[in-house]
Amino acid sequence: TEANSNCSYFPSYEIMMDELRDHRFYVKDMLHPSQEAIDYIWSKFIDFSMKDETKKILSKIEKVRAGLEHRPFQKDSDNHQQFLNSLLKEIEQVISMTPFYSWDEEKEKVKSQLR
Repeated sequence: TEANSNCSYFPSYEIMMDELRDHRFYVKDMLHPSQEAIDYIWSKFIDFSMKDETKKILSKIEKVRAGLEHRPFQKDSDNHQQFLNSLLKEIEQVISMTPFYSWDEEKEKVKSQLR
């Protein structure tokens, strides 16, 4: 109907039941999905619901988030300092793509580690 023309159904339940039936896709209680299953369904949802430009932004954000989680062996090494400078540039790119979101905390976290 016309009232439903802007709606779409994403079959997450069906994916879980049909594609991810194996026990490895469940946590110990065998009721809830594992992180692997959640990640798989999330990637399917991204493909289903997001435009290419949004996917690019999300990919950049995920890269920055992973960089922020990085734990160096040697905090003062030249390699780590280069990594931090590169991460700061990535954050600047994400800022330009997401002007509605504040990245101040993330920027300060990186800057505080620079020599």
